[in-house]
Amino acid sequence: MAAAIKGSAAADVWLGNRIQEKLVRAAIFKAAPGDGMSSAAETLMQRCVRAATATSSSEGNAAYGSFVHHRIRESLRSPALDAAFEWAREAAGNDSSYAMLHLAHMLQCEIGRAQDQQTASDHIQAAAKKQSIIVQHILDLQ
Repeated sequence: MAAAIKGSAAADVWLGNRIQEKLVRAAIFKAAPGDGMSSAAETLMQRCVRAATATSSSEGNAAYGSFVHHRIRESLRSPALDAAFEWAREAAGNDSSYAMLHLAHMLQCEIGRAQDQQTASDHIQAAAKKQSIIVQHILDLQ
């Protein structure tokens, strides 16, 4: 840890490859330079995962993807997105297949709510069933 804090590229890569382990992240937060603010620890973690990714390490690539995902996920929470989620849920409940698909996307991507793959899949299946019924009705009318 001390070597990474001092700027050792090898230590950065080593930590970056192990950043998904809770103990490693906890150690970084404890040992990060500065006043112990989470931003100092996050800066160190970002440097480490970038160093690991630069070596084409699959662990580093996965860690960097996870790191970015968590940062983006936080920005996908707001009162406006909560309201959008509720409107989509209401419209899906009123049998809108488009709303069902939009709601599924929001649930898959953690927009406005925690990720819920099963519920997203249920909405996709319901939308597909509804569209299938609409297509069959159109064919019957022809």
